[in-house]
Amino acid sequence: MLGGLEGAGRVRALRKRLRTQQGLDAQRLYFPKRRLEAEPRSLPTPRFVEVMARSAAAVEVILRSGRVLRVSTAIDTPTLRRLVEAFEDDVGC
Repeated sequence: MLGGLEGAGRVRALRKRLRTQQGLDAQRLYFPKRRLEAEPRSLPTPRFVEVMARSAAAVEVILRSGRVLRVSTAIDTPTLRRLVEAFEDDVGC
């Protein structure tokens, strides 16, 4: 990590080298920075929605192979794991 004044000096040198190599006007590099600093950054607050499965609902599991496995929500984890492993190991026809 760059520290203090030494880091700032390196950043300035990098900007100068970039301007020289690319033939850029200094204002073209600083204008977007000032504009971004002036605009308030308001990111939307993430919303979480609880999803409740119906008792007779099925769940779709998309495997790495692209196959879709539809199972009841009542399936137990070891059985589901065996099914997924069987379909993932199967190379198909």
